Amino acid sequence: MKEQKKRIVFLDFLRAFAIVMVVLLHSINDYIIEPGLYGTAQWYALLFTNGFVRTGVPIFLMISGCLMLSSNGTSDIKKFYKKSLTRIIIPLLFWNVAYFFYQYSREYVEFDLMILLNNALNSGMEYHLWYLYELAGLYLVAPFLKILIDNCNMKKLVLLVFLMMLCPTIRPFINTVTPLYIYWFEPLFNGYMSCFLLGYILYKSDSEKHLFYFLLAGGLALATSMLINYLNSSHEGINLVTNSGYSLCHYIMAAAVFVTAKALIKEKLLLEKVAIILSKYSFGVYLVHVAVIDSIKTWFMIDSSPIVNSLYIFVISFSVSLIISVILGNIKYVKKLVL
Repeated sequence: MKEQKKRIVFLDFLRAFAIVMVVLLHSINDYIIEPGLYGTAQWYALLFTNGFVRTGVPIFLMISGCLMLSSNGTSDIKKFYKKSLTRIIIPLLFWNVAYFFYQYSREYVEFDLMILLNNALNSGMEYHLWYLYELAGLYLVAPFLKILIDNCNMKKLVLLVFLMMLCPTIRPFINTVTPLYIYWFEPLFNGYMSCFLLGYILYKSDSEKHLFYFLLAGGLALATSMLINYLNSSHEGINLVTNSGYSLCHYIMAAAVFVTAKALIKEKLLLEKVAIILSKYSFGVYLVHVAVIDSIKTWFMIDSSPIVNSLYIFVISFSVSLIISVILGNIKYVKKLVL
């Protein structure tokens, strides 16, 4: 999510796209899991949207992977840790404290510093802060991945991605769509590490030459995701089984979006300035949007259909979050918390 000094046009568009997907995902969450909507036209629209917007986080991780693993500076462990981990740890600490006081002000938690400490030592005071912990872990292994990459050809790296995805991503998919249940061994790698490495592979290879096949695979993945979620849901309960963070369908769709952007966005476009602004402030939007959405639902909600409500939450929360991010990003000693 971090801004790079040397701009790569299609990555700016991808960051802008990804943050839009993340905020939209969190805007529809409450409605798609409502059993009373099952089988209605609105639920099908939300089901389609849900399948697509979950590409946001994988795309962010692919962007981080392609940039970090392409940089020669990543091999210098001391300098890389000092530069990269600081950029994560400072916002991580600040936003845990900020969300603790926000939740206390809303009477969601008691004023108990052990609550803050316990959450900070796990996945954060709010559900979306897990991403910072994930990034910190990927940054820790990035220098070693870089060394590995420099000594492997592309075929070996593709095989490595397969091994990374085998247990956390491919095995659950097989267990879901077939009558088989496979459990050979514990995951060899964290699932998101494969996404991190996949970004580098798609960036460095001639992946755009196979755009048609990526689009075909992405469309099939979206259809598969929708079908599986539909078949596992009913009026009694909504079970979105493909919503796992390591979902194979979402990885494939994210890869299709990544390759499409790489293939089509080659030069400056009309919306480049907009993409650059959204790209630059995407980290801040990500960090603050959960509190904004919660505030909208509490004090400024309208009474309309699920689709209209979702769009209303998305437009207002995204706009307000972007404004807050821009303001904070232009304050000298505060911008490190959001950029």
